[in-house]
Amino acid sequence: VVQFVGWVARKPVVTIAHGSLRTTYEPVMASVHRGQHIAAGQQIGLAAPGWSHCSPLGVVVCIHWGARRVGTYLDPLDLLRRRVRLLPLGGT
Repeated sequence: VVQFVGWVARKPVVTIAHGSLRTTYEPVMASVHRGQHIAAGQQIGLAAPGWSHCSPLGVVVCIHWGARRVGTYLDPLDLLRRRVRLLPLGGT
């Protein structure tokens, strides 16, 4: 369930609740809304251009991904059971 869609520290953020687990993605321009039920693999938005520190010219966009369970921050990579499938906008 989408728990939060909005701005934090002037960056667009989406937070998804998976039971007691919360995952947060930024900077993401949301295509979902708070309270929406979403399916695994469903697109939640697009990486927001112009927010990246990954490239001095802002050409390369990176996503920050966080995870928290009942107030304890986790390494989100520990949650993966398979390889990461973040694709560029063109899907290639």
